[in-house]
Formats: sequence, structure tokens, C-alpha cells
Amino acid sequence: DLELTLKQTVTTEDLTSTSFLSGISGAIAISLGVNPGSCMVNLAMEKKILTASFNIITLAPGPLVLKPMMTKPAFATGCMAGLKGVVEVSKVAVIQKTLITMPPPPPPEISGKIELKLSVSIKATMLSEPAFLATISRSLALTLKIDVTALTLDLKLVGGMLIVGFKVVVLPGMPAAASIKTSMCGSSFSSGFQAELKTQCAMSSISLKVASIKVDAASISIVTPPPPPKVAGELNIKLDFAGDIQSPLFVSKISMMIAVQLGIDVNSFALSLKMVGGMLKVSFEITVFTGMPTADVLVSSLKAPSFDSGFLAALQGISSIGGFTLTVLSVEIDTSSISIDVEEVPAPKPAPKPAPKPSPKPAPEPAPKPSPQPAPKPAPEPATAPKPSPEPAPKPAPKPEPECKLGSKKIEFKDYLPTTVYEHNDYCPSDRVIVVCYNEKGWYGLNGMGAKWDLDKLENTNNFGADGKVVYKVQGAKIVGEITADKLKDSSCDIFQMSLEEADATTPLVFSALSKASVDALKKWAEDPHHVILGFQSFCHAMDDGYSLAKAGAKNPMEASKLGGSIVDSGPFGSVGKFNQGGSWQGTIDEVPASACTLIKDQDEKPIMTLDVNLGSVFVSDVDLLTTLGGISKSAEVSSANDKLLGNLYAFMIGIVCNGPPADCEFMDKPFTVCETPKGEASKPPAKPPAPVPSPPFAVPVVAVVKITIVVKLTIATSAELFVSQCKSAFAATFSFFHFATLTFRLRFAGSFSWLGGLTGRRLGELQAGSEIGVEAQVDDAPDALQVEAMKGSLADKIKDNVEDKIEGSEVTEQSASATANNEPAGNYKAHEWGTVCRRDKSDVSTDNHGVTFVDGGPKSVMECSEKCNSMGDGCHAFEYRISEGRCEIHPQPVCHVAEQNPAWFAPTPKDFGCYIKC
Repeated sequence: DLELTLKQTVTTEDLTSTSFLSGISGAIAISLGVNPGSCMVNLAMEKKILTASFNIITLAPGPLVLKPMMTKPAFATGCMAGLKGVVEVSKVAVIQKTLITMPPPPPPEISGKIELKLSVSIKATMLSEPAFLATISRSLALTLKIDVTALTLDLKLVGGMLIVGFKVVVLPGMPAAASIKTSMCGSSFSSGFQAELKTQCAMSSISLKVASIKVDAASISIVTPPPPPKVAGELNIKLDFAGDIQSPLFVSKISMMIAVQLGIDVNSFALSLKMVGGMLKVSFEITVFTGMPTADVLVSSLKAPSFDSGFLAALQGISSIGGFTLTVLSVEIDTSSISIDVEEVPAPKPAPKPAPKPSPKPAPEPAPKPSPQPAPKPAPEPATAPKPSPEPAPKPAPKPEPECKLGSKKIEFKDYLPTTVYEHNDYCPSDRVIVVCYNEKGWYGLNGMGAKWDLDKLENTNNFGADGKVVYKVQGAKIVGEITADKLKDSSCDIFQMSLEEADATTPLVFSALSKASVDALKKWAEDPHHVILGFQSFCHAMDDGYSLAKAGAKNPMEASKLGGSIVDSGPFGSVGKFNQGGSWQGTIDEVPASACTLIKDQDEKPIMTLDVNLGSVFVSDVDLLTTLGGISKSAEVSSANDKLLGNLYAFMIGIVCNGPPADCEFMDKPFTVCETPKGEASKPPAKPPAPVPSPPFAVPVVAVVKITIVVKLTIATSAELFVSQCKSAFAATFSFFHFATLTFRLRFAGSFSWLGGLTGRRLGELQAGSEIGVEAQVDDAPDALQVEAMKGSLADKIKDNVEDKIEGSEVTEQSASATANNEPAGNYKAHEWGTVCRRDKSDVSTDNHGVTFVDGGPKSVMECSEKCNSMGDGCHAFEYRISEGRCEIHPQPVCHVAEQNPAWFAPTPKDFGCYIKC
């Protein structure tokens, strides 16, 4: 939609005038450099705003080029210039949320084979040379007068014959499929193709001598895709409105409201409005184009109570249309009227059989000849002559061995979305627990602040469990240290989700969160058909060098492929639809091996998520698709588009765990069969993992903490009070630079500053030239984006620049920034598992090291407790922390033994205590 702010009066007659409409559409088209005939507009007027709803059908430039052009100021300027002489406007505004690209219906295809008899033999390696393939493609395209990009070839060398298998996608503007077939079967095609080949081979220096060309007419087939399905129904709206319900403005408002509720393009449906008493009857018909939610998903959305309530709320937000007051009382969809209309492509009629030829008349019978006399019998042989023995009958050929001796079973696509317990599947019985393992390192992982909510959603039995949307329960398992085959086995891992550190979150493979040895162990582990890896960034290249390294530059929004749409849009957690990739990097995987099926792609058709059939694993170009930066919500519920993506993806991966990977990328439409295995030889599920013993909830809420530490050296004397003020200003400016102007932070000072405070008893006075001051800023409950800037180092670099800029005579000699959670210690500590307590030695059975320890008052976080221990220097060797109370117990003397907490004393709160020993 365009909104034109008018400087002149426009009448109702103008809105339907052919010259006025063509003037508006022509201005839009010329500004974009497309044919004016490809642009159609509908106009609606309200006060001085003229809304032009447009629809452009074009091949070049394509929609992916036009859409960004329309968001730039040059387009609005061009439109205003083009509108001169049509209507005077003061402003042209593009309503960006209405800009939608819609793919055309799939085109027909024609395929077949051409046989080229060679007069001079060629090497088989030539067939894979790009120049050779391009020459054959160009020659055939020129002969058929089609676009070479619509043509794909499959070349084979059989003896002295080059077999050219071809497929033509019949794009708009090209000859029809039937015309192409007629042309290829015509008498002049072979000679024309041979002449064109000779010309193109000479131009490309390709040595190819063709003696003759023959089209295999029997192999030529035309596939015409069926028209898209349609969803129809009726909506009843009780309202009070005195205006014209047939006016373009009213119809467009109702259309837009329906489109927004369903998340579809307003151009994909038609409306018919009828007023009966105080009830508006809205009959609708939605054409389900490629890229939209499926017909079944649309029907479910229409029947859901949220559609009526959401539509009612949207309409009640409109107070008037066309100057007439609009009051909406109720909205109700007639669910009995909803239907799906699927047109089948009629089967081609068989060719008429030729009429039978009349039987020839019988020839006249010749006159009977006299019967011949029998020849005299030969004399009998002597009785002693032996009779020849009869030849033995030939033995019957042995029957071929059946491919599956014990029978086979069919695997269908629905088997990969386990909304019910699998029948006759020994690997996934009803009580099966799916174990998701993960490495301990990395902000971008199930153990880090970026993706810890993923695990909460997976372990929520309302999502995954007997009563959940997926019937199998999920349990997380953290693997500490190197990943090895033994650790994967001992943890009963079914799925391994990689955690990444900031160094891993870009293109180079640095093996920061996962070592090369760990990745190799995972690759070997994934050879088992029931083991699945969920990998990110360039780790796909480490698994198979057929993948390119991931790189930045994905273009939003992300869209599912045909196969991916069946997973992410038809999965048990609902339709994801188009969604944006969050974060600042936004990666793609430009090259994938033949064994990879693209599930999600960006607007440039570059793979974002792939299924690797060989490894039965899923690789994602950017981990932020499944972190809070990318759109994962901070709760255990599934609500956002990225939450649904996570849920549907894990449902699919559980399907791989239970059934093994699919045979190929076509399994959505083509079920495949697998042989039954004898009892005792079938894969057995891993041992059922013990139920995890949860820790109690933290008394002090767990939040993210960002710390920035710098060391400032002064070259001139300055006031301590001024120094503090300028430091605050520098840190505030830094946070504002990263779009966090209202952030609350606290500062700590050390070094010369602390010495001055201790000397004078107050934090005032003068800091001498040569002083070195340590400054630490801390942000509690830090936003995700700020945490990432801290990990990248950009936050520390920026504070260095700002401090040196704002504090005269200052030099920042050290700068660093970190992002962690307040349930982690600050400093160098050996942290033991929850459920452990600190003891002086093995003989110590006291709870306070025989009266030596003390509890620091008030609930504290782990980080605050460690900071208290740090401030005591050698006077603190360890601290013991209790989760349920936020209790911080300081140990002034060495701790040489770590014991398990007493289960009898603390039965209600297992895994409550933790011992941290200073290193």
C-alpha cells in the first residue's frame, strides 16, 4: 500500500476513472523500472489521504529486488515526479508492513531424452566440465527459443552415444509445454539443434563431433501442477455502520484485518459482503499459494476461538471508516461453512484407437488335389539295437532371494512428528525418555544465558511428555570437559546440541567451546542412525567439508522450503511462517553436499538450516535462531515464532531418533521402506537414564551480569571527585552508544584511588600524576545484546575510547569485559557439583569447621559471596553456598575435603549446597 497525501480535491468518480488509475499505476511502475501493464491498483480515499493498494506481477526485476527498492527514499521521490499531471501530492509514504512478495503458482515442466550419435569419441570426464555442459544447454535453449536458466540437463555417455536428459521449467513468456514438445518432435528440430551445436562448440572451443541427433519422443512427458487449493467460508459480524459496505475503503479494511489475523497476503483472497439486518455476512475464498500456511493450518486457525476474539479486537480498534462511525458488537465464524476445495488435474485422455480394418474377403478355394499315396515303410531295425536314453528335463531357475527376508515396513513423513506413541517400535516404547546432551561451555548453549530457556521448554512436560504436544519426555544431560564416546554412552545421549562461545559464533572454525577431538567423537557417534547432532555455524564444515564455512549476510525474513515447511509449519507446535533471524551476524551456508536437504532458506535462497541425510543430523547457519537474541522467549512455555521453530524441530529430531534418518530429501512425498530385523538384532535403546535430582529454586534470582574493567593511568594531577564524575559520564556514553541509554550500573575503584580513600578517610582529594586507578562497572540483569557486545570485546574497546576522550591526561592501559550469570563465582574457584559441602578434612563432621566459619548476613548470589571472599584476600580460602536461602558461609581456613550434603538432614532440598574452593 502507498499513502498519498493530497494537495487537491479528488472526487469519487476519479477513483474509478481509467485514466486516473493508469496514471497512478504508471507512476509506481516507472519508479521501479517495470512495465506499467504489470501494475494494478485499487484506490480508497479518507480525508486527504489516498491509499493505493497495488499488485505487481513481474519476472525482472524480481520481487526480491523490488521490495527493498520501495523502502528507499528514491522510490517516493520518483513516484511524486511521476504523479505530476495526474494528481498533486505533498507526500508519498510506503506502508512497509503491507509489502509482501508472493511466489507464482508452480509452472509446468517438460522432460525427456535426446540421443546424440558421436562421430568422434569423447572422454567421460568432459561431461562434468562446466563449459561443456553450458555449451549443450545454450545450444538446446537457442534451438527451442527458451530461457537457458529454465533448462537443466543430465548427460550420460553410453558407448558412442551421448544421452542428453533434459527438463524445462516453462516460465511465463516462454512457449507453452505442448508447443515445445511439438517443436522437438518436428522434422526440423534435429538438423537445427545439430547446426546450433556446431556453432556454439566452435565459439567455446569445445571438441564435439555429432553424426546425427534423434529425439526419444516416447520419453517426453509434460507435468502440469494442480491449481492451488482454496479455503472458503462465512464470517458473521454484528455491527452498527451507516456507511457503504461495498466501498473500496470498507472492503480493504475488512480484508486487511482478516489477512493480519491469519498471517497471509491480502491479495490471496476474495470477499463478498452482504448486510442482513444488523449482521454483516462476509463470504471469503482464500487461494492457498506456495509459501503460505497450508489449507489445513488455515482451517485450524479459522476455527480457533482466538480468531474470533482477535478479529473482534482489531475491528473495535477502528472508530470510523470513510467518515462514518463503526461500532462492532460481535464476530463469529460459521465453522460449518468452512471447506477446502482441491482441484485435481484431469488425467490426459487416452489417444483414440484406430478403427479396425475390415477383414479381407476369403480367396476362392482351389480344386481338391488327389490324396498322396503313403510311402512304403522302412524295414524294421534289428531287435538288438539299443534305444537312445531320453534327455533329462532342465532344472527350474532358482527363485531370487527376497530383499527383505522378514518383511518390510513403510516409513511415512508423519512418522517423523511423534504426536502419539509409536506402535511396534521397540526403540521408542511409551516410557522412552529422550536425552538431550550438551557441552558445558558457551553462552550460546543450553548451559549458557543465551539458550538456557531452550532446555526449560524441552523439559516442560506440557510440551514434551505423556500429556504434551510430543508424547516423549525430554531430559537434559550436561557433559563436562572433552566429549568422548564413553561419556556419550554413559549419559545415554540421543541428541547432542552444540553450545558455542563467542569465538565460535562467526565464520572461522576455532574449536573454542568444542575441541577438534570432541567434534571427531561426535561425528563418529552420529554414524549410529538413532543419534542426532544439532550443530551451528561452521561446525557443519568440520563434520563434512562438502559444507562451506558459515558466513554473515542472511536476508530476512527466513522461509521454509517445501520439506522444511512440513516440519516447521505443520509440526505439533503450530505454524512458524516467515520469521526474522535475530542477532547481528545472521549467517548462511552457501554450499551444501548432495546429502543435505535445505529446510529453511533466506530471501536469497541461501540455506539457513539443513538436514544431513548421511549423518541423520541438522545443521543451522546461526545459533541465534534458537537463542533469546533471535527471538526465543524467556519462559518454559512455547509462545514466539522461534519457540515454535525449536519445538517443531525437536519433534522432528525425536522422529529421527526413533526411526533412523529418512532415505532421501523426497520422503515428504515418497514414503520409503525398511527391512524388519530379527529379534535380538534390532537396535536397542540406551539404558533409561536416572531421573534427575533437581536443585531447589534460587532464593536470589539468577540474572545476567556484565562487568567492564579498566586500568587508567593519569599523566596529570586531577581531582578525585572530578575523576569519578568523568568516569560515570564515560560509561554512560558507552552504554548509550550501544542503545542502552537508561541502563543502571555501579562503579568500583581500586589502586591509587583506594589508597587515597584509606589515607584521608573519604573519597575526595587529588590524584597525582602517575597514579593508576582500577575501575570496574557492573550491570545486573544485563540485556542480551549488551552481553554479546561484552563477549565480542567491542564494549571494552569503546569504554577505552570514551574514558581517554572525557578524562584529560588519561591513558587506559588495560581493558576487558565479561558476561556471566550471578550464579557463577567471580574469580578463580574450583566449583563442585550441587549437593556438596566444604570440610576441613575427612575427619571434620562439623557444619562450621569447628566454629571457625561465619555466615555473611542476608541473602546473596554466588557472585556476591565470591566477591566477599575475594575482598578478604588470604583470610578466605573457600565459601559454601546454599541455593534455597542464598546463604553465604565463609571459610577462613583451608578446605581439604568436599563431602556430600547429609541426605537425612536436607531431604526436602537435595542438591542445595555447593562448595567453592579458591584456587
